[in-house]
Order: sequence, then C-alpha cells, then structure tokens
Amino acid sequence: MGRLGVAGIPHAFLVDAQGKIVWDGHPGELSDAIIQKALGGALPKPLFDFPSGAAAVRTALAKHNYATAMAEAEKLPEGQGGADLKKALQGMISGRVATMQSALKAGDFLTAVDMGTVLKKDLAGLPEAPEADRVLEQVKGSKEAEPVIAAQKKIRAMAEQKLGKKTDFERAMGDLKKIAADLKGTFAAKEAEDTSAMLTKRRQQSR
Repeated sequence: MGRLGVAGIPHAFLVDAQGKIVWDGHPGELSDAIIQKALGGALPKPLFDFPSGAAAVRTALAKHNYATAMAEAEKLPEGQGGADLKKALQGMISGRVATMQSALKAGDFLTAVDMGTVLKKDLAGLPEAPEADRVLEQVKGSKEAEPVIAAQKKIRAMAEQKLGKKTDFERAMGDLKKIAADLKGTFAAKEAEDTSAMLTKRRQQSR
C-alpha cells in the first residue's frame, strides 16, 4: 500500500493490455469508458483458458513472439479451436497497433514511442510490423515530439513519487503547473494537469 501510494481501502488499479497502470482510485469511480479504453489490444480470454493443445501458442505469446503464435494457432486442428485462437490473436495484434496509432494521433508521443519500440520487435515477421517503424519515424521527424516526451517522462516520474513532505508536494505542483503553461495545447500539458489533480486527491486522502 505504501509503495503504490494507497492511503485507504477499497482502492483499485486498472492495468491496460500493455501492462501499464492507466487508472487508480476508489473502484466506485471507475467508469465503463475508462475500462473500454484500456481493453485495446487485450485477448478476449486469459491464456489459462486456451485449449489444452495450444501450449505452443501460449509459450510463443509469453515470449511476445506473435508471428510464431499465429503460426502455431494455424497448426491446430479445427476441433481444438485453431481458427478461434487465430482470430483472437489477430484481434489482439490489431488492437495494439490501433492503440499505438491513437497515441500518436493524440500527441501522446511517449506512449507511441514506447509501444512502437516494443511492437517493432513483437510483430517481426507479420504484415503489421512496418506500422511500428512508421510511427517511430513520424515521432522522430516531429519538432514537437522531443520537448513533449521529455515533459511526459518528468510527469510520470512525479506521479510515482510519494511526495509526503509538504515542500516536495508543493515543488511537484509548481513543476506540473510550469509544464502545463510552457507546453499549452499539447498532450503533455493535459497529462500535467491530470497528474496534478491526481496527486492533490491522493494527498487529501492520506490526511
């Protein structure tokens, strides 16, 4: 509880399909819209519910080798759900590519780069692989991206700090306010404002 900044219970964390915490707070405040957004690129069912004959598919997925997972799913006889598994895998791959594309479109350059870097490796051998390269090149060629990414890294580091002391909290609030002002109209500005509100709420709950 201390490490995650949980001041009381009940308290929930929502982890998206990429393994990133995208929301935390009282579970009664978690909306369907937030949950749906986090489902992009998720499998329709957990790995332990895969057919018994799909061990090779599970192993490939655990290693993030999506091309091998697709190939192993194609080998499964129809009675063992090979077609359904392939459809599920394709949906997961398409969802993750779409999430990466959406991040780029929204100006969330840090997420776009993080996902692009991972998917460039994970999608090797699949038709979707070049899209990761395209996103990474587009971010690299954007003049706006570098300061936004630097600010996003700073914001996310502050979000993970405890900030128990009043001076630390006030310093963080000042830094976030400056980022929001300096990068007004960017995704980093919105992220700074959201993080400021989250840290303020967390501090109030801890009292």
